[in-house]
Amino acid sequence: DLMPDVTLVRTLSGLAPADDHAREVLRRWQLGETLKADVRKPRAHRSLRRYWALVNLVYQNSEQFKSPEAVHAYLKIRAGHCTPIVSKSTGEVFLVPDSISYDRLDETEFRAVWERVVQVVADEILGTGVPEIEAEIARLCGI
Repeated sequence: DLMPDVTLVRTLSGLAPADDHAREVLRRWQLGETLKADVRKPRAHRSLRRYWALVNLVYQNSEQFKSPEAVHAYLKIRAGHCTPIVSKSTGEVFLVPDSISYDRLDETEFRAVWERVVQVVADEILGTGVPEIEAEIARLCGI
């Protein structure tokens, strides 16, 4: 009995449908019916644009990486957004970057990853301050 995803908005009296799709889905439920929901704050498209602007900024200003995808993987690993896997034969630990896709992280979780990634870029790659990086990304994204 899979229910479709709906977008809700917080109001003074609780939660309400945020769009026509959500209103239509809510009409199918009986008044007083109890439902269980997996609530997550959706990611802002702007956040993902900012992230990829940062990845490209690093790629264009560092000889260390062969592609934006390599920057992307490195930043996630250095920011701790990864899963350690231990080789049973050697004991070596390999770090595999975790996904930052919309269905894996909500906006709050992504913001925490973003803050760690920007710090890594400031400390290890560009050697500048976080405020300067944030300002440049905002400029690049037209924010």
